[in-house]
Amino acid sequence: MTYGHFNLHDTSLVNRTFVTPPREGDTEKISYASYCEQQGMTLLSAAPLSMGILTPQGPPEWHPASADLKEACRSVVQLCQEHQLDVTFLATVFALAEPRIPCTILGMKDIAEIQAAQRAAQRIEDATESTHQTDDQCMDTNDSHPSLRRLKAVLTDTEYLVTKQILDPTNGPFAKVWSTASNSDGESQFYKDWDGIAAVRDFWKQLPDVNVTEWQ
Repeated sequence: MTYGHFNLHDTSLVNRTFVTPPREGDTEKISYASYCEQQGMTLLSAAPLSMGILTPQGPPEWHPASADLKEACRSVVQLCQEHQLDVTFLATVFALAEPRIPCTILGMKDIAEIQAAQRAAQRIEDATESTHQTDDQCMDTNDSHPSLRRLKAVLTDTEYLVTKQILDPTNGPFAKVWSTASNSDGESQFYKDWDGIAAVRDFWKQLPDVNVTEWQ
């Protein structure tokens, strides 16, 4: 299971490639998702809302995102609101519609997020039953982001155009973040450097009457 590596601002789970082990001299590159499939491992992708940063309420205080990423996500929320769209729903559909990820785990903190997840799952199920479009048929020739595949069969025209705008690597809200990321697939450096267990431990230490040693 991996957290935060397939969402609107980070698709490195399916788009970042590496040289597969263990044969020396092997130069074939493959994505993490494809490697798991080859090895017969079930891939669990968690946090399509990126631990709350892709919600109208914004991230919790402990969220490790950079200031630039937080600002970019606020811009995404505003863009969705301008088009009367629910960013939570859009982010969830984006994650659930990816065929290369067999299982997406959602964390939902309130009724609104549960309802958004239900709508997203129903939308994808309805689209699957009503169309048998191939990837080529669903791919807009003007798309600049590979994860827009198949979304045309799932999203409304407005939702699709807003998603394209969000994922625009040149003029979209994440353009600055991606331009300073460690690679071109949008994987943010803070995820690579962040020690999630240490962050949780520090968070609980701030609360009264909590024995962190016992919790561990």
